Amino acid sequence: MTPCILVLEDESAVLAVVQQTLGSEGYQVVTARSLAQFRKLDTQHEADIYLIDVSLPDGNGFALVRELRRSSDRGIITLTGRGGDAEDVAGLESGADDSIGKPLRERELAARVNAVYRRTAGRPATRPGPQADHEFDGYRFSLPSRQLWGPDGAEIALTSSDSSSSRR
Repeated sequence: MTPCILVLEDESAVLAVVQQTLGSEGYQVVTARSLAQFRKLDTQHEADIYLIDVSLPDGNGFALVRELRRSSDRGIITLTGRGGDAEDVAGLESGADDSIGKPLRERELAARVNAVYRRTAGRPATRPGPQADHEFDGYRFSLPSRQLWGPDGAEIALTSSDSSSSRR
């Protein structure tokens, strides 16, 4: 399954960089230019990560981050102006997992999105190789992250094996 990034950004140039960069990383990129459009798309797509501009023409990005955080554990990254650290800190304080300043640097964008995806989705950020994910009877196991999910999508806790304790 292709990971989905839902982006809320009103600047065309920024959207172009996000779509090209994250698309080449293997993500499905869905874009919204307004808060109203974002809300509609959020009901239509199951986003793995939200990329939210904090300066919106029709709303407050920080308020949206707080709202999303109350109801979701999905990854959230704020997009801020390069004017200072105050917006970055405010984004993190409102519940974002990370913050990226504009203008965007492609490698930094990809690295930060991949890192948040690994932490929040529990799956490898890159497209899985032939031995990465295994599915059986509705269960999914990720060898690289050593995680198991049941048919309902809930993660099943795994314990480590200590071979010395079984030899007694």
